Amino acid sequence: MRSKRGIRALTSNMNINFNLNSKHAQVTIFIIVAILIVGAILAYFFLVKPNISIPSTTGSLGIETCMKNAVQKQIPILGNQAGYNNPEFYYLLNDEKIPYICYTNQYFVPCVNQEPLLKQHFEEELKARITNEINSCYQNSLNELRQKGYTINEGTKELKVSLDLNQVVIDLNAPVVLTKDGSSKFTKFETKFDSPIYNMLMIANTIVQSESVYGDSDVNTLMLLYNDFSITSIMQEDGTKIYTIQDRESKIKFRFAIRSYALYPGYYPEQGDILQQ
Repeated sequence: MRSKRGIRALTSNMNINFNLNSKHAQVTIFIIVAILIVGAILAYFFLVKPNISIPSTTGSLGIETCMKNAVQKQIPILGNQAGYNNPEFYYLLNDEKIPYICYTNQYFVPCVNQEPLLKQHFEEELKARITNEINSCYQNSLNELRQKGYTINEGTKELKVSLDLNQVVIDLNAPVVLTKDGSSKFTKFETKFDSPIYNMLMIANTIVQSESVYGDSDVNTLMLLYNDFSITSIMQEDGTKIYTIQDRESKIKFRFAIRSYALYPGYYPEQGDILQQ
């Protein structure tokens, strides 16, 4: 009996040892396989060096400078015409069309704001002036890349113009994929630069608000508040005033016409008469 029990115990111990060894062997095999896989991946990247396309939200094709130049060229032209490409309602001064942004054709009556969204209007008109030129910048850049052997897949373009405090921001949303020994993807091209035009539009809004209530605006006080700008107001024979806001550093101008609380020719009221109307 003892010998049989001893044989059983020995057999049981052998089975346990075998199972343990088997598990250790499996773990060892898994570790070796894992090392081989990692080694193969590393060897692939270091030896083959594959090209991987990494999507980009903002890119550069060398068109940013071209975009900036296009905008900087058009802002002074547009500013001289109160932000209008083709003025339709204006005062003619020395063969120049100065658009009205606050007007009444009556006497002793406050003007009505003709362009309540002045900043948004300027952005839209500026976008219209620069769209063709920026599209040319973009296409010229892509054509240069095609000549260098790139395959190009273009998406739909959308241009956005934003006037912010002390700066102009131009965003060209233009999805494009460039392929040559790999691929690169761009979705947006952006340029921004310093500009006084936003501040000038805000001053113009302040003048319009004052003219539409009081029939006048204190340009001297405004120049104390905004000493980076010179502001002038010149009265015309029919009661129209030509306002000019000029940035002292860049010399950019914003000009516009206002006719508010106009007086009859030859009538000179005493102080306070207009405000009592």
